Amino acid sequence: MIRAFAISKLVPWRGSLQRTTNVYHYQGLLFTQGHLEACVARIVAIERPLTSVEHVFETARVWSAGGTQAENETLLVQDLAGKGTGSTDSSMYREAAHLFQWECERKDSRGRKKYLRKWMHFGAPRNWYSDGSRKAPDYAIDDMNTAYTRNIERLDIGIADFTPYNLCSPKGELPRRVEGGASGVVYKGTVYPYLEHRQLGDQWR
Repeated sequence: MIRAFAISKLVPWRGSLQRTTNVYHYQGLLFTQGHLEACVARIVAIERPLTSVEHVFETARVWSAGGTQAENETLLVQDLAGKGTGSTDSSMYREAAHLFQWECERKDSRGRKKYLRKWMHFGAPRNWYSDGSRKAPDYAIDDMNTAYTRNIERLDIGIADFTPYNLCSPKGELPRRVEGGASGVVYKGTVYPYLEHRQLGDQWR
């Protein structure tokens, strides 16, 4: 079963508050309403330390995915509260985004690698170069992979009867597994070492 989690935040940009939404798709077993609420709390807990104090967490929405528009249904709508707790830098361009990517298990019809990609507007540099013109230092890349990539790719809410959800594409395609790890399911997500421009504000999409 595939479930989609959308976490929306409000960001001050060009004289108004813009809404930016991060959508995650996860594959997993049966769930309860309590599990979904715990998953939302876990995603917010992963994002919050990386997100600038200028960003206000607004809403979360969860729905079943992978079926037709008629088959998919909303499972949870929840108000969020609080801001990010990450640093902020007034000189950082607000539409600079981090790119995270996971190589998929399957290749395309021409034998080329496919990737699951996530663009994130954290608004907090975490020792990255704010203008995106130079490569981030290795320790900053390692820090971001540890703080975000490794946590978000396998969602564990610490409940005994809950099997962790695995990050996947909207169609249920999983990232490529890497040998090792106590869980036996380890993915190798990476963060691109440069900040890139990614338009902010859902109304522009």
